[in-house]
Amino acid sequence: MRSLFVVGLLVMPTSVTAEGPAEGERSLSTAAPSGPPGLLYVIKVTPALVYLDGGGSAVNMGERFLILRDSDRGEGLYDKVGEARVIRLFEEFSIAEILSVSAGVEIEVLQRAISAAYWEAMVSTAAMPVSSPPPWKPGAALGQWSIQLLGGVGLQKGIDLQDTIVTPAREITDASAGVRLGRTVASKFRLNLTLRISGDPLQAGTADVTQLSAELDGHYLFNHPGSVRPWVGIGAGLHRLTWDAPAGAEDSADKAGLNAMGGLDVPLGRNGWSLMLEGGYQGVVQWNDIIDASSIRVHVGIGKHL
Repeated sequence: MRSLFVVGLLVMPTSVTAEGPAEGERSLSTAAPSGPPGLLYVIKVTPALVYLDGGGSAVNMGERFLILRDSDRGEGLYDKVGEARVIRLFEEFSIAEILSVSAGVEIEVLQRAISAAYWEAMVSTAAMPVSSPPPWKPGAALGQWSIQLLGGVGLQKGIDLQDTIVTPAREITDASAGVRLGRTVASKFRLNLTLRISGDPLQAGTADVTQLSAELDGHYLFNHPGSVRPWVGIGAGLHRLTWDAPAGAEDSADKAGLNAMGGLDVPLGRNGWSLMLEGGYQGVVQWNDIIDASSIRVHVGIGKHL
């Protein structure tokens, strides 16, 4: 996301008075600072409206505002969150309807609002081009797609077969690799489809079982997009287990499984790349009390927002 840079803005205190929020709304009822004409604070948010701490003396009916949030890329930098247009004026505050919200973010209390006309005048003076993410209409649920390449290990997997398939397999540490396709939902949730392979084909240990997995997980992400984001998740999967069996014996089985995990997404610069760290537990239904592919998993990955 490109950043908007506001220079030389002198911040001055002002008093804000607004009606109490209805249920489900977020608001700021204490005094909030304001700036010169065009730079205000968001003091209250509803699904369709934003309240700004500027009244009739600083805001015009029908005036369009850009909603900004502080950027993680440096002091004085702002990322565009959305746009709003003033529809009601009061002495000390104004109400604006939300026109658009950028993909993957939300309008929140204490974000800044700058008059579009004021900003365009600044840009014109500085001869600076401005671009922003494509608009995302309020109420739209689906956000960005992402893809990740994963690699890691599974601990305490019972997939090292003994001389026969009668004795329970020995627990080992097993390597795995995979690819994950994800999509954010309402900026805080991410749905993921992950395909993994582990065991014998990777030749990373003494595993005698090949495990092919298709997993569907849901993640809840903390913090806002563009920052370091811890997350937790749960999910389920289907696992194809195959092994070399004596003639006439069963050599494959399909087993269900459940996943519980947590991790950390770390952005790498401004081009959409990120580093992913993940740990958790995967439970897989045993095969004949001999093969137990359940494991404690630790993975790292590299990802790209599409």
